[in-house]
Amino acid sequence: MTQLLAHHGVALLAGWYVFSSLVSGMPAPQPTSSEGYTWAYHSLHVLAGNVGLLIKKGQA
Repeated sequence: MTQLLAHHGVALLAGWYVFSSLVSGMPAPQPTSSEGYTWAYHSLHVLAGNVGLLIKKGQA
């Protein structure tokens, strides 16, 4: 793992940033959205580290 970070740290960071940005751009599930999309939306936001967004959405 250390060798991977040493040689590809910038690429990993850029990939994580792109993934997080794509997940943040997902439209929020509507009441008519399928359960699969709602599950994917919440799961991907947790993986992307957008826990604050999930908490805010849950309170609305």
